[in-house]
Amino acid sequence: YDSFTTVVGKETVAKDKPLSSIFTKESIAEDRKRKIRILIAEDDVTSQKVALRIIEKLGFRVDAVANGEEAIKALEAAPYDLVFMDVQMPKMDGFEATRVIRNWKLKTGNSKDQVSNFKFQASNIPIIAMTAHAIKGDRERCLEAGMNDYVSKPVQPRQLIEAIERQISGSAQADEPDAAVKTASLEKEIFDRLLLMGRLGGDEELCNELISGFMDDIPVQLEQLKQALNNGNAMLVERQAHKIKGASANIGAQAMSDVAFEIEIAGKDRELDRALALIKKLEQEFERLRSALSD
Repeated sequence: YDSFTTVVGKETVAKDKPLSSIFTKESIAEDRKRKIRILIAEDDVTSQKVALRIIEKLGFRVDAVANGEEAIKALEAAPYDLVFMDVQMPKMDGFEATRVIRNWKLKTGNSKDQVSNFKFQASNIPIIAMTAHAIKGDRERCLEAGMNDYVSKPVQPRQLIEAIERQISGSAQADEPDAAVKTASLEKEIFDRLLLMGRLGGDEELCNELISGFMDDIPVQLEQLKQALNNGNAMLVERQAHKIKGASANIGAQAMSDVAFEIEIAGKDRELDRALALIKKLEQEFERLRSALSD
């Protein structure tokens, strides 16, 4: 099974194997990990819970906020060593929030004010972007905005720790993703429980919690998506579909995530008729998922 999952580009962690075991002997020492404080800026509740739990299990201190504005407030209020920043968020996205943080250095570099000096220190904090589809060109956009690195969603334990280690040690950024490998790994699956449990380190309680929350939340998200279409709001269609896409991928519902991605692209291209035609398909995939989970 491990050989097959390696070939198709999937990663699994044995149910009885703790997430901390993915560290190598040369990785961050346990006593140092407990001193490292990490901030996650992520608006999707499912994605936020997954990232929080993985990083907690890896032994780091971690807090989470829901958008760029809250991330800025958090950095103003407390010292952090590293930030995971979602790219697409309401109120203020990850790119804009990063520019504001980097600009603190320019504005406060000569100030003796205590708060300003604190901002000056935060202006250099390593920021790792989180993108739902790491495609060619994403790396450049992240670096241009002032980010140091990026990981693709749904996040994987090894991917997170490698990014943390790169930034704590000052190593190079992640390579540009291989589009061919990325595409080959996107299988049309209704629900991949093994993949989800692998990402969660065999945490059955968290798995059930995520699925339950997802099934309660998606009907609301679908209604908001349809309302955005009825109002002809292409930008909101794109944003709402992006949210559904990320949440679906996080629980292992790849088929549903793929349809949501198609709607996201249609919204981005302002092709609302195409997006409307895909809504029924998205609802069908949700019902297929509900049936699979019931079984």
